[in-house]
Amino acid sequence: ATPQDHSFLPTLGVTLWLGWNGFLVYLGIYLIFLAGPIFRTVAAGVLVLSLLLPRDVGNWREVDDGTEEEEDGMEIAERMGLGRRFGYWCMRMGERYFGLTTILEDEPSLDRIARDPARKAAVFALEPHDILPYPVFAFSPALGRLPGRVGRDHSCLMTSAIFCVPLLRQVYTWVSANPIDRTTFRRRLERGESFSFVPGGVREVSSLGCDPASNPRGDPVLYLKKRKGFVKLALA
Repeated sequence: ATPQDHSFLPTLGVTLWLGWNGFLVYLGIYLIFLAGPIFRTVAAGVLVLSLLLPRDVGNWREVDDGTEEEEDGMEIAERMGLGRRFGYWCMRMGERYFGLTTILEDEPSLDRIARDPARKAAVFALEPHDILPYPVFAFSPALGRLPGRVGRDHSCLMTSAIFCVPLLRQVYTWVSANPIDRTTFRRRLERGESFSFVPGGVREVSSLGCDPASNPRGDPVLYLKKRKGFVKLALA
């Protein structure tokens, strides 16, 4: 367990991770109604540049020595680009801000997967989605909460719409997120790369303001009856 810490640095880290939605909304309003022509041009140029650049820019420094050996922590750290270092820092600050506690109910099974020469993957399905599904980042490789390769290769899969928004697309890539679709799902399973995601997806967000008469306690509504395909893919 990590003690909760709302001091300046953890708050800044979480803001730089989760605060972009509000920032882009306010920026859009400011550009339309208040900004001068120079600022409007510069800001628009930055946003367009973010869309033109690869979302993984600054993520890793590619090093290919022709081997398939697993890297240790030091080798991975040496390959990190500035973007990935920034993302890992945000994750560590988020860990402190939210006071993250992780309970692994079957850690021996994860250890076996991590050591399996067949390179199997572990799939973590988390619920509910809520407004911002930040719990899916509880197993970020920056935090070392999962053993061996299971934690080192871990990624959060989320709606591809995030990766079409300027600035957000880079930031979420740096914090080890990827678009969720059947192709990505299968590819990560084939490579033995573990991941977490919310099966109900953004559909659950629309149920947050449901009728108080039918749900007086305001319990989260899960959208899972039509989202069982991931179980079949994981067991294939």
